[in-house]
Amino acid sequence: MIKLYGEAQVSGFLEENLAAELYTEDELSWVVTTTNKSINRFPFYNLLLKGDERAIIKHGPIRQELAASYASYQEHLFKGTLSFPKQWQANRQRVWPDHLLGLDIVYSSPSILVSAKFKSLCEREGITGVTFEPCLLEGREYPEAMTAFGGDIIEGFELADCYQLVITEEAGPVNYGAATFLKTATGHYSIHCDLAMPTSTFYRPESLKNVDVQVSSAVEDLLNNEVIKHDAAPIFSAKLLKIMLDNKIKGSQPFSRKPKIDFLVVPVRTEPYDDSINHGHWDSDTITQYLAR
Repeated sequence: MIKLYGEAQVSGFLEENLAAELYTEDELSWVVTTTNKSINRFPFYNLLLKGDERAIIKHGPIRQELAASYASYQEHLFKGTLSFPKQWQANRQRVWPDHLLGLDIVYSSPSILVSAKFKSLCEREGITGVTFEPCLLEGREYPEAMTAFGGDIIEGFELADCYQLVITEEAGPVNYGAATFLKTATGHYSIHCDLAMPTSTFYRPESLKNVDVQVSSAVEDLLNNEVIKHDAAPIFSAKLLKIMLDNKIKGSQPFSRKPKIDFLVVPVRTEPYDDSINHGHWDSDTITQYLAR
């Protein structure tokens, strides 16, 4: 069963018929969700992962330098080992003992930490697009070679019982629909969306790879004539999501509880359009004319 939910600016997620009664079409965008039985209807999904705040609150902050230099960023690019775009780690992640507190996958800025169970499942099922780096225990001293991200692990040292999930495949740019890019005085870009026209983000078919985990580090503008660097959420395949559900992998949380939306379909399209207007038949020229008003 596939469900459509309206996301209004002031009322969160609404069932389709109720949303249509309360709001006009240009006040809504539409979110597609699915159930365990119909996961294979769509190829890719976004998951909302729990964070590791409980471990930090319980044990305290962790001393580690996570901001990598540009040289380190280029080195990781050359090696093909990707963490999150623009958030490369100079050092291997440090964690507390039992850092996951019974979970199997958590977001630990700027990384994703996973349990040995999750790692074993991915390796057994041939999950593509990821590798796994052992974590170090906070408070222990290690040789410098071990602390470097991707460095050599030396036998005889005690390591944590969880791993960094390292995304090794980078998707093409995500399209932000009706968003416009403004260049600041410092040379950076800011992304502005027209709130009166809630155009959904989407990926073009050629931007996504046939792998189980990938992440984009760029956004393209409305007319696809400019691409800027920008982080996006990791993308998980239907295959991996099904494996996680079948094996009761713990760590994801619902995007919404009323109605309950556990994971969202990654929209794959060929042209930008606004879901909320004219039943999704807006092309780029129509949107351009709308923005020019």
